[in-house]
Amino acid sequence: MVLAFSARATTKDVDTIATPPGEVLRHAFRVGQELNLPHDWLNNAARLFISKKNHEVRDFNVQYPHLHLLVPTTPYMLAMKCLAARVGAVDDRSDIKFLIKRLDLKSPEEVIGIIENYYPPERIKERAYEIIETVLADLKNEHETEKGGF
Repeated sequence: MVLAFSARATTKDVDTIATPPGEVLRHAFRVGQELNLPHDWLNNAARLFISKKNHEVRDFNVQYPHLHLLVPTTPYMLAMKCLAARVGAVDDRSDIKFLIKRLDLKSPEEVIGIIENYYPPERIKERAYEIIETVLADLKNEHETEKGGF
């Protein structure tokens, strides 16, 4: 979210799909030691959210000789965040809100339609539906407040 969308200022880790994973993570561990980063600063768990239906990515605007950076499109990132639907110490709600607002979505059906472009409906957690409803209500209230309503 930080790199792909400048959605916030900081992140606790960097989510990646490293190829080849063993070699990349081994080097990342060494870099982390040199920079006093947590051992899991480079997180390869994003591979769990790769869509088998639709894998939309775009090149990131900075490239290096031995590193090719790709970032998910906005709809794909929204689908991944909703699929994870984490609440607690790691919380996806603010990212989901940011992405729904960025895509100018107004209804749960629009959001669910995007998720289903990437994942089968049975993978969507009940918590995701709850988060989507809450986020859309918050955005509607914010919009009404901006217009002077209550």
